[in-house]
Amino acid sequence: MLIRHYREDDSVAIARITAAAWPEVSIAAMREQRYGVLGNTPWAEQKAHAILARFRAHPEWTVIAEIDGQVVGYASYTIALQGDLGVVGDNAVDPEWQGRGIGAALIRTVIQRLIDAGVRALEVSAFSHNAAARRVYERCGFKEMAVSVHYTLRPEDCIFS
Repeated sequence: MLIRHYREDDSVAIARITAAAWPEVSIAAMREQRYGVLGNTPWAEQKAHAILARFRAHPEWTVIAEIDGQVVGYASYTIALQGDLGVVGDNAVDPEWQGRGIGAALIRTVIQRLIDAGVRALEVSAFSHNAAARRVYERCGFKEMAVSVHYTLRPEDCIFS
């Protein structure tokens, strides 16, 4: 397996992997399940567009897993708070390639790059129902700090309108 930075010719594979790997763990997908397509753009396009925008802006903060010339996964990160905080960002493995240690290898690579950059703390977030991601993060040593709840509301259901 080759782990490397993002290249523009990866964009189609990134969009495909995003659509395949995120439907159960994306706010945009959950929002679409509840309200239908918003903004005339299906959730997978919204998510892929956001991920690709970050990858294009900071290819140095991305890692791509490639096997036999095929992109099979990705991960990203950012460095914040004047270099003190490393944040593990969007990451996914093509469902056909899951369970082979690719996600763990990507996250270990991200963690090592953040350590090499001199961060003092690392963080990542995952939905409580995303057991696969949580297992990877916990095996890497991350400890739960807080649980967040996402709420939505239809305007017609607002109790004080």
